[in-house]
Amino acid sequence: MIIQILIYGLIQFMVSQIVHIIIWRIFSPKAYPIWLPVIFTLTPVGLFISLHILVFSGLIAININKALYLTIGSSLVMHLALSAMYIHMYPGIIFFSPSLEIIKLLAEQNDRGLSIEEIDLPVLSEANTIGMRIDHLVNSRMIEKNGASYILTPKGAFIARSFYIYRRMLGLPGIGRG
Repeated sequence: MIIQILIYGLIQFMVSQIVHIIIWRIFSPKAYPIWLPVIFTLTPVGLFISLHILVFSGLIAININKALYLTIGSSLVMHLALSAMYIHMYPGIIFFSPSLEIIKLLAEQNDRGLSIEEIDLPVLSEANTIGMRIDHLVNSRMIEKNGASYILTPKGAFIARSFYIYRRMLGLPGIGRG
């Protein structure tokens, strides 16, 4: 049964990945923080509902018992764990990362290393570090331009407040202080 759970969980995750890739090939949504959870939640739920429709309509013959429900439920938990990990690391895959650029530069040095003064990357310009973040936040509707300034939207204020409260609960300094 454990092997079945692993296989079914991986199948659910792979199907969600395929749906994700197809949607991104058709159009690349700007608000990926909304799209990814929807895709990775609705795809397995859609598969589960489709399975029920096929079974109860008599199109396929599967004996749905408690063990099968437990297997499907457990595989869904595995799928959601994989999906949460993927959604969490997705920004690091698609966006410019100053840390990754420094790592790539150091990797090119073949153990020679570089001093702080030698780590001079044109890609670490303000446009790449701040400008891309601003564009992403505007596209995600977390901030909006108000004249020459940017302000939080209600959605952005909710997210900022949530992070602030969570950081306080963990005993971390305020936002922007480490």
